[in-house]
Amino acid sequence: MLYNEYSDIFEHLRTVIPFALIVLFPILIVMSPAIPGADGAYDFPIYRIRQFDHHGNNYGSRGASFSLEGRSPDAKLLLRKCVVARLKEVTPDKIRKLMDMQIGALVIVLPASMTSMDDEAKEALALLEKTFATEDIIIPVFVAHENEKLKEVLTELKHAGAADAADSAAGALFSSIFANGYQVDVTGPPAAPVTDFTVTSLQGKLIGNGIEEQLPSIIIVAHYDATGIAPSLSFGADANGSGVAALLELARLLSQLYTDPRTQPRTNVHFVLTGAGTLNFMGAKRWIDHQLDEAQSLGEVPLVLCLDALANKHLYLHVSKPPKEGSFGAQFLSLLEAILASNGLPPPQLVHKKINLAEDMLAWEHERFSMRRLPAATLSGRPSSPVRTAADVSLNLASLEANVKVLAETLARLLFNTSSGPVLSRGPEPEALDGWVKMLTAQGRSPAMFASRDNPLLQNMEQALQHHTKEASRHAFRIDKRDPEFTVYSGFDYRMAAHHIKPAVFDLVLSLGIAAYVGLVYVFVLYYDMLAGSLRRLIRKEKTH
Repeated sequence: MLYNEYSDIFEHLRTVIPFALIVLFPILIVMSPAIPGADGAYDFPIYRIRQFDHHGNNYGSRGASFSLEGRSPDAKLLLRKCVVARLKEVTPDKIRKLMDMQIGALVIVLPASMTSMDDEAKEALALLEKTFATEDIIIPVFVAHENEKLKEVLTELKHAGAADAADSAAGALFSSIFANGYQVDVTGPPAAPVTDFTVTSLQGKLIGNGIEEQLPSIIIVAHYDATGIAPSLSFGADANGSGVAALLELARLLSQLYTDPRTQPRTNVHFVLTGAGTLNFMGAKRWIDHQLDEAQSLGEVPLVLCLDALANKHLYLHVSKPPKEGSFGAQFLSLLEAILASNGLPPPQLVHKKINLAEDMLAWEHERFSMRRLPAATLSGRPSSPVRTAADVSLNLASLEANVKVLAETLARLLFNTSSGPVLSRGPEPEALDGWVKMLTAQGRSPAMFASRDNPLLQNMEQALQHHTKEASRHAFRIDKRDPEFTVYSGFDYRMAAHHIKPAVFDLVLSLGIAAYVGLVYVFVLYYDMLAGSLRRLIRKEKTH
């Protein structure tokens, strides 16, 4: 009786197994993509860090798009992996260590809001920006703002990285099998040198009463570009959005003095917005060379005043050479002190710093003019050259307004050579200053983003100069392709997709399991008669007992 039951079972299996194999394999194939857990994909905007060449030396990130498995910075197995880490988890030394471990890419997660960054985070960011601006990074490096989905990615990568730190190999293998991971794909345009890079400077002037070529000219300058860890995050609210906003408002205020010939000063005033200020003030250099060597239209220049980072309570006048007594520079400083005091503000501090020609990069824009023997100074709210960082996203509008008011009155008295006042009947408009700052910080202002002469921000600033000054124009020059001082690169905004996956070891274990299962089925079918005969003999033996 027992033999007949087993015999029926075997006969049933023998007829069912081929059908089961035909059905089972398609099921495994269909289910295999779902088994690793690749059912979730998050998509984020991501920004490539700045890249440029200076005199043939490479700086910044060399790479762009990639597709790599994600890892936390504390994981041990990082060869050809994409490390995703928060800002506080990476330092310059940590990045060098990760590169020694031959990681494939690095994604740095910045706070969701740059305005809420504390001082410690700002210092950490500034340190990274300095590192990326002075070292050649051969791997792709990107930054992204944190959000809820990116938090989830960071948490799961941290958990997956813990498997590498298990006490034993078996424990690490077990943890790896059950941990979740992410495949990080970054897509976007290739990074390539901008071959038609054009640096554009804008200028306008107020013409004094008399023969224009015989009148002295004061030049007011501000560079309109900015820099940060990534071109798209180069907002530069204070450095140098405040300088640009101040210059354009000064053009509006001082233009009131030039509308009536009876009140028209006997001094020309030039307003110059220079490009590529963050590339060693290259726009200022080219503008000066053109004016002095080619156009020869400046005549006598008793004062060049550069504006940079003015949204602070204290003002500093930076010079390469102290102004001589009785010069325009000395009169400007004296008037500035008096007007600040009358407004209840602290006096300006004169900061004397000689130009260090041994350094590759200049500290202040006025040094470009001083090198051509023009009396120049930079008025700033910073005691030293400002740290140009992606964290510079907002400013103190009240301080900017107060400084523009004082500066406008100082220049007006200087133009009329008087110490009494007020000369101006109206002060700066807070709405105008605020509008310019918002427009300037609405987009990244890296020099590479102004490669096209049709940039909307350039057009808006040019229109403002045309409205308030005479002979407003552009001065544009192309970088010499044969021997460029600087080379900038395209490739700013990218997309990062994080696909939820199991690690490769899971695929290995799964493959081994499937192979073992198929092997057992194959052996069972191949040796079915032998197995059935053995079972029959075993049953007969049991019956005899």
